[in-house]
Amino acid sequence: MTNNGADRLIGTPFKNIDIRKLELRIKSNKFIRSCQVYEDLSGALNIEIEQIRPIARVIHPDAPDWYISEEGYVLPVSERFTAR
Repeated sequence: MTNNGADRLIGTPFKNIDIRKLELRIKSNKFIRSCQVYEDLSGALNIEIEQIRPIARVIHPDAPDWYISEEGYVLPVSERFTAR
């Protein structure tokens, strides 16, 4: 969400946050199905994310591993975590 730390969110006034750009950055993650970014009545930034759920990992000896989702989407293997 923070563009590898380049775009600070904590402490930044809401008017200085490009909501559309933030939403597009989050949606660019292949594990994200949908994303809504908005300000609530108290002025807090809210981000609602629906994640694509991988159901199986495919291991191929001659190609990179990948996941398959409930809907049949092919997802890359993450370097940061392993899906359960």
